[in-house]
Amino acid sequence: MKSLSFASLALAFSLAACSDDPASPASGDLITLTSSQAVALVAKVESFGAQDASLGALSDTVDVVITAGAQARRIDVTSDIGNGPYWTVSLQMFAGTTSTFHVIAFDDPSNPSRFLILGGAVLGSSVPVTSASGSIGTNGTTSLTGHLLTVSGSGVSAWHVSGGSLSFDLHPTTQTCPGFTGSGNCVPITMDATFNFTASVPDGSATGQRTASGSAQGIPGVRLSP
Repeated sequence: MKSLSFASLALAFSLAACSDDPASPASGDLITLTSSQAVALVAKVESFGAQDASLGALSDTVDVVITAGAQARRIDVTSDIGNGPYWTVSLQMFAGTTSTFHVIAFDDPSNPSRFLILGGAVLGSSVPVTSASGSIGTNGTTSLTGHLLTVSGSGVSAWHVSGGSLSFDLHPTTQTCPGFTGSGNCVPITMDATFNFTASVPDGSATGQRTASGSAQGIPGVRLSP
């Protein structure tokens, strides 16, 4: 997950429009986050790294990923942490022979209390890989992961996904990310993601296990490569 820190910089440049408009209603298939929504989301996600070291990179850089003007795609989720629409952003990083995939999903943009974090990595290709799928865990050159998290006040409950399946399909554009000034190349993408998490392991004060499933197409994001 360390690649998330570098890739998130690209996501910010490509998706940020620096808008402070009043909050858009959380309806339809695509929303644009306002400044107040971004602040609420960042505050919650920053608390994750303190409990789960594997999410430290995300916690440290979420204020760059989730910012005013970022677009998020609706995904309908069935889960015992809470059903209903969630909102998603995506990113990919390619470096050397490693392609990573990430989707961050959250519920109410103005008062988020439930999150899903989907991750994947594919090794061994000299060009960016556009898909990854299979069972949770490591299988050959592909690794797939998932986290389910809930927030109540200052408390965070987390579950590491230990069973199920996950798939990513990425669709790059031929454009360049507007305003991107970092090293390497940045192109806007959309990503399709489908997941069926059937088992999980509680972390910290969490108990029992949680499951989740959902699918969305056209999740906005970027690909960053050398």
